[in-house]
Amino acid sequence: MIKIAILNKKKHMLEKLHNIILEYSFRRNIEIIIDEFIHENELYSIKSNHDLIIKQEDLPNETIYKETVFNIIDEFFQTINDSKKYIILKQGLDQKIIKIKDILFIEAFGKLSLVHVLTENRVIESTELLASLEKRLDNKFCRCHRSCLVNLRHVISYNQTHAILITGTKVDISRRKHKFFEEKYNHLSYKK
Repeated sequence: MIKIAILNKKKHMLEKLHNIILEYSFRRNIEIIIDEFIHENELYSIKSNHDLIIKQEDLPNETIYKETVFNIIDEFFQTINDSKKYIILKQGLDQKIIKIKDILFIEAFGKLSLVHVLTENRVIESTELLASLEKRLDNKFCRCHRSCLVNLRHVISYNQTHAILITGTKVDISRRKHKFFEEKYNHLSYKK
């Protein structure tokens, strides 16, 4: 899910832009929350963080072209893929966008991956294999078990058999992976 703010001084243009973004959402199977603003000071006075802001000046002229709006959002998604701040999870035909730093851990579950997310306090089922997700994550993730990747940002302690995350959740560490886990965790802690 992403949050898009749209800013336009004309109410009818806001409505048109809103409908174009909804169409994009349906075509791409991506959940988008849209907030509309007429005045710029409204947009910046609220404490909401938007992933993308589309202003009137981002559009070529008075007329809003669907292709232009689609291109703006497509470029944003390309930036997401390149930045390593977000990951786009496949859920069958749908896609879910989440911040990488918000992932607690990911576990394999048959041909699915269960992504445990801190901010949403829920589990997201992805149709991607664990190995595929591992390649797209940053170096703060560690394979602590054959069927589990843990985000080292959220580990508060560990021992020979498991790591404890900030939520109190225990994640198993296999005997074969313990030394690798310890080295990676200590290296990350040293960098903090």
